[in-house]
Amino acid sequence: MCQRVTLALCLVLLSAVSTAQTRTVLPNPVAMPPSSRAAEAQIPITTVSSNPRSFGSLIEAAEFYSELPQRGWQPVAGGPLLRQGESGPRVESLRQMLRLYGDYQLPSDRRVLLAYFDPDLEAALIRFQRRHGLKPDGILGPDSLQAMNVAPTQRAYQLLVNHERQLALRRIAPSRYVQVNVPGFQLRVFDRQQPVMEMKAIVGRRSRQTPTLQSEIRSLVLNPAWNVPKSIAYKDILPKWRDDRDYLDRHNMKIVSGWGQQKVWVDQQQADPEQLYRGREYLRLYQLPGANNALGQIKFDFPNPYAVYLHDTPSKSLFASHQRAFSSGCVRLEDPQRLATYLLGMQRLKKPLHQMLADSGTRRIRLSRPVGLYLTYWTAWLDPQQRLQLREDIYRQDPAKPSLGEADEIAMLN
Repeated sequence: MCQRVTLALCLVLLSAVSTAQTRTVLPNPVAMPPSSRAAEAQIPITTVSSNPRSFGSLIEAAEFYSELPQRGWQPVAGGPLLRQGESGPRVESLRQMLRLYGDYQLPSDRRVLLAYFDPDLEAALIRFQRRHGLKPDGILGPDSLQAMNVAPTQRAYQLLVNHERQLALRRIAPSRYVQVNVPGFQLRVFDRQQPVMEMKAIVGRRSRQTPTLQSEIRSLVLNPAWNVPKSIAYKDILPKWRDDRDYLDRHNMKIVSGWGQQKVWVDQQQADPEQLYRGREYLRLYQLPGANNALGQIKFDFPNPYAVYLHDTPSKSLFASHQRAFSSGCVRLEDPQRLATYLLGMQRLKKPLHQMLADSGTRRIRLSRPVGLYLTYWTAWLDPQQRLQLREDIYRQDPAKPSLGEADEIAMLN
């Protein structure tokens, strides 16, 4: 369903399916009297699962979210941080929301104090946080609260929008390709349409966004130098150089004119920062290959009009962050050597990759078979276990809300 129809028509079809099905309404412990809450704590549940709910498709997930208001969905009230050991009405509300989302089930082998934040509830909150790309600390803070309280109608619309985005890629993707999902901060490699590799990625900050595009990786550059773009030079480097005339030396940067074999070194003491990147034969910043080069040891080149590429980075500690929008538009990779080994796997090399990387010289290797590359913007998808993954709309590219007609159609599902 919905694979060859517009988004608005898809919503109409979902409405017809939803109204034809029998709905199961979960009891809402927050709205129940105390006597009923005590009884509800002993509801026999035949299975106690540590796995979140799974779905067959984003369409099915959208239908599920559209039904949540009828099943007792109520936003958790704001307030101080909630963590294990605390109690109160907000804990009850949190427990109900995690039940509705499928991250928590009441255990059948013991009584539960619904208003007490117990270890099972903490584990369920951690599952919710992992599915939303949040810090999995088991504490209900501002970010977790915001993700939990997204209106079901808005979430259903988000799922349908992302269904269309993913359908567009499936229509054109070859058997073997590389995908970077920007809001997911993730790179995946597919072979025969199946994922064979995954790693963390760092993408552009909101003010310097990584673009969405379709291209192909054609070559790798080992031990690359970095021709610093004008925008980065003026925003990040020249102000520091004005304040600290040793800044360029400490970061192994030079001032040059010309390109390729015609490149000429210019004494930085004789250069005026205000005159860089001006005129036809302009001076520019150039970072030599080395341990602190911003591109690391490997750069992956692909044609694009944005002057972006995939590359290594010396700032490995940034991959420990859950939100990784730190770059100026390029995509930094957690394990570029693993990707390079995969891409070069079908080629005969004069030396093993690790030996070439150990050399200090810059070397370009062209791929005998270029590999498709897709930089995508998905804020919702199903993981290999069919669990729903949701991410922050970091660039505000998801539609803010459905149009009036689409909102009416989504409302018909409730």
